[in-house]
Amino acid sequence: GARRVEVSASSRSCYVQRRFSGDPFGVHAETQSETLAKLAGMSNSFSIDLLPRCLFSRSDAVDIMIQSSVSRYLEFQPLQSSALLTSDGFVAVPKTKGEIFKDPRLSLVEKRLLMKFIATVASSSGTTKSLAFQSPAQIGTDVAGQIPRRERDAGKLQLDAPWAATLAQFSMSARLQEWLSFGIGFQDWRPDDEEHPLTTEEGVDRFNRFVSSLHIFGDGCPLLYPAYGAGDVSQAFTRLCALHDAVYKLRTDVTYLAVDPDSGALQGLATSDGGFVKCTAVLASPDHVAPASSATGSAEGGPAPGASA
Repeated sequence: GARRVEVSASSRSCYVQRRFSGDPFGVHAETQSETLAKLAGMSNSFSIDLLPRCLFSRSDAVDIMIQSSVSRYLEFQPLQSSALLTSDGFVAVPKTKGEIFKDPRLSLVEKRLLMKFIATVASSSGTTKSLAFQSPAQIGTDVAGQIPRRERDAGKLQLDAPWAATLAQFSMSARLQEWLSFGIGFQDWRPDDEEHPLTTEEGVDRFNRFVSSLHIFGDGCPLLYPAYGAGDVSQAFTRLCALHDAVYKLRTDVTYLAVDPDSGALQGLATSDGGFVKCTAVLASPDHVAPASSATGSAEGGPAPGASA
């Protein structure tokens, strides 16, 4: 009598499929082959992470790792810098007021417009005030935990307006729009993409997420990276869970979720090997468990005898 929610495997991202191809600037195949041959000869000089994920220095993920003691099994290092891939190659992203005014690629007008926009966004943020875009004298030492929180004040920003329209309102050039949207906000799509619209409120939140993580662990990029690859994070959780009688089932996919038709509460999930696991909650990445639709149907089979979460 449970409602069956199918789980689609076709929508999985490149992180699960473990393959990706792209040619953003028309690099020829022969150039790629030459580069691969050169890298093969230097294979002892670098390592490739199949799951390249970073963490913001100030984020819920970092807090959870510390509170759960998972951090005892991990070692992180802050990224030294962040760069934006443009038609001119990799361009360093300026992260402080000094770096902005020293950037030779920006005109004086662009620098003033950018600082005016940053001041407006900072005043509208409803989260913790950031140490970013301040001079060393203003930052001081050991003040990250003393920064007060404040209420969001939209000010000159219309938070429900498109992010692209807000950037245009502040006369942001195409170069500055790329820097704010991709270098700071890590937006996946162009600001004016109609199929994937980004509101000003979301843009402000992305901006604040970046700058609030600056000067937490070092003076470089606000991102943290596991010293032995992002896959080490899941291994650290498994080590901790093993101390609390956790059970692991490898090389098994989830085929559908069984949900109570009346209350909507989760009753369990079916696995690709024909098993059924009773559970009241599922914690998963959208890359691994993406509901195909909310179509209802009768869950066939039901819980297997003796099955439990």
